[in-house]
Amino acid sequence: MCKINFIRKKMQVKEIKNQLDVVDSFDLLTKFYPDLNAKIFLKQIDKILKNGSKIAVAINDRSSCVGFVVLRFTNKVFYDKLCEIEDFFISDDNQTCQQLLLDWVEQQSKNFGSKIITKSILTKDQQSQKTFAREGFILDGFLFKKDVK
Repeated sequence: MCKINFIRKKMQVKEIKNQLDVVDSFDLLTKFYPDLNAKIFLKQIDKILKNGSKIAVAINDRSSCVGFVVLRFTNKVFYDKLCEIEDFFISDDNQTCQQLLLDWVEQQSKNFGSKIITKSILTKDQQSQKTFAREGFILDGFLFKKDVK
């Protein structure tokens, strides 16, 4: 069963507890990943939840999913407890949805005992960068990656 966490301007955040709770978010995610396979998506959701991560969706007044976020909680040597935003998707540039999801993220971080929230943006999308900058995130380092063959 979903737990309703935050409600604002006819929009609410629901925490996902199982596959059935997340089915409605599939349509939103196909906007970003047109080739997303439903069966693979549901398997991934199970894996994410079993690893202790948290998932939430933002639902508008028409019961449509307009935002999706995945959090992972870790312990790092230098940062101690850390809340990492793994995935963050919203439809269009909906600032109410962005703010509502980020408020939920901040509350989850506090609940975990983390004083730091991180988000790696693996895109050159300037809108994504502006969103996180506007919400007080600062650039702190770089991401190095290497394809494993």
